[in-house]
Amino acid sequence: MYFCNVVSKTRLYQLIALYNSIRDTCADFKVFVLCMDNDTARILKQAELENAILITLEDIENEVPKSLKSTRSTSEYCWTLKPVLLSYVFEHFENIDWLTYLDADMYFFSNPQKILSLSDSCSVLLSEHDSNEQIKFVEEAVGRFNAGLVSFKNSINGKDCLHWWKKQCLKWCYNTTVTGQFGDQKYLEDIFILFKDTCPITVPGVNIAPWNDAKYSINLKEGKLYINDDPLILYHYCGFRLINKNNCVFMFGNTCKPIIHNPYMKAVKDTVNLVESIEPGFDGCFIEESKAGKFQTFSLDTIWTAQNEAGGYC
Repeated sequence: MYFCNVVSKTRLYQLIALYNSIRDTCADFKVFVLCMDNDTARILKQAELENAILITLEDIENEVPKSLKSTRSTSEYCWTLKPVLLSYVFEHFENIDWLTYLDADMYFFSNPQKILSLSDSCSVLLSEHDSNEQIKFVEEAVGRFNAGLVSFKNSINGKDCLHWWKKQCLKWCYNTTVTGQFGDQKYLEDIFILFKDTCPITVPGVNIAPWNDAKYSINLKEGKLYINDDPLILYHYCGFRLINKNNCVFMFGNTCKPIIHNPYMKAVKDTVNLVESIEPGFDGCFIEESKAGKFQTFSLDTIWTAQNEAGGYC
């Protein structure tokens, strides 16, 4: 399988955790990583991730108007470059049948190959938010589909769709819903309507997230996580933020669910230790402690050591 990601230093720890989860669940894979800054590129190069292919801004920015970088925030610019990266990979690397974009705050628990179960009949695969009823109304503003997981087939239809998405994001991609759009994400609703062979991902256990996990019974069977009766494949840890190398907050819901969060806490802590061994003093934390005051703080070490077969306690 082929994956790609746009990452800056504030998501570096999580990107390495994501990479390790793919390595542990997928026998044959490549991850194309667009490094948004020199720190990210330097650390990833030294980390020697065997199946990661590093791409720099210099490699792709000739396809982007120079004015965009100065007129969009870091997040907006990352969103803008997502379809640019996908297009670049298709153009410069051979024998890629499907290419899947993943947000860095995702983590695989089972084989990712199941995501492509509809690959014979589809050219684009989109992941629905499938939000809990209490927050379903938010989808009207941010969109039915989540841009953190999207797959394109290396076909005429798939690349036509990708080209259209790229064109729209270069034209407009901002963190606001005032205009009826939202970043790179709400364009996915247009894609679903405009382009044939665009399919929702219907595989159970994919892109489970804080906005929908209350709909499911999450349980541990023989050491593996299940969503109802299906294996958990991919969890999206939206809202997870490191405030230092030992502590984090959950900005989406401000709560810790031990059975889901304990394994991820250990995975992130392991990557923090890895990066520390490569470059002591490196700081890739996302949010300043002074700005995290309204959120409950959790210790990576305490959460993990408290885990038991039932999922432990935060």
